[in-house]
Amino acid sequence: MDTKIKAEWISALRSGEYEQGKGRLATTDLDTRVTSYCCLGVLCEISPVVEQVIPESGDESRPRFQSVEDPEDSDSALLPHSVRKWAGMESWGGSLLIESRGQSWTLPNLNDEEAAGALTFSQIADLIEYFL
Repeated sequence: MDTKIKAEWISALRSGEYEQGKGRLATTDLDTRVTSYCCLGVLCEISPVVEQVIPESGDESRPRFQSVEDPEDSDSALLPHSVRKWAGMESWGGSLLIESRGQSWTLPNLNDEEAAGALTFSQIADLIEYFL
């Protein structure tokens, strides 16, 4: 992974600016207009519009990124190819794979799964810093 982007991502995860969500890159509650993000959604959010990694959506009520697999679904769980390429990541779920107690965990697993302990953004940032 690109070291500068990695540092920016870790900083964003630790910043407290992003509400942590599960199951999708980002989900906006229509009642509260609060957007929550998966750890990979934070990576999408910090990708630069100026480099056209992900273009502006034009709709301020929704996250500015969309899934490559389904352009109509901006709440997808898959990391867009453009972000993977920009960040220098090898897989849609990040190249971080942790083996523990006979289980394999990816970044989305660590963010979402109760069995994995559903880590906080700060804890995920620590793992990215150490393992990725």
